Amino acid sequence: MDSRRDPRIERSSIDGSRSAAVVASLRRGDRPRSVSVRGGRLFWASQTRSGRGVRIESSDPDGAGREEVCSAAGHAVFDLAVDAEGEEVSWTDGRNMAVWSAAAGGGADECSPRLVAKSPSRPLGIASLATHDRPCEALESAPPASCGLACLNGGNCSLNGDGTSVCLCPEGFAGALCQERTRVGCREGFCLGGGICAENEGEGPLCRCPPGLKGSRCDQVDLLVGR
Repeated sequence: MDSRRDPRIERSSIDGSRSAAVVASLRRGDRPRSVSVRGGRLFWASQTRSGRGVRIESSDPDGAGREEVCSAAGHAVFDLAVDAEGEEVSWTDGRNMAVWSAAAGGGADECSPRLVAKSPSRPLGIASLATHDRPCEALESAPPASCGLACLNGGNCSLNGDGTSVCLCPEGFAGALCQERTRVGCREGFCLGGGICAENEGEGPLCRCPPGLKGSRCDQVDLLVGR
């Protein structure tokens, strides 16, 4: 929350209810501009009271363990980003039309802002993207996961989201490998084209098809009708 009289950082439910101050004692005159949560820590960037510098601070999510991460004179901060591990902070600087970066773990005394890029226009939002340890070539060459089940009775082997294999069984079969026959009774819509479904003990449902249709579900045209 940006207030000149009472600058603080609050949290609330997504609908705005249950609001509570997390950091209720920002430096008087500082104006918080951006907040980020990474690596189990809360980071925020404020424009200093003089308006001629940026101050980046950090705390635990409940506001405890507060410490100053970095400060830089002559910067006009707009947005802040923190890497996934909470080890490096970056911010956009509208006064110098630039993006800066600094280590997040060394404390304010060891902070040394590094120029990342200059911009032809005023830089606004900034984001930190996670990268893989392996190069793209290694990721692309990784063999695809294979389905390791021998499904029976026309079942299809498929992979779950967690990589485990499962058999997708056709109607009338069940079990881990679709090895169990199940009794399929008449149900609405089983017989097509106006066919009438009748229970056939031991064989499952039987469709009595109207003239012109045939097949186990009356789903085929009988070309011999009328000849």
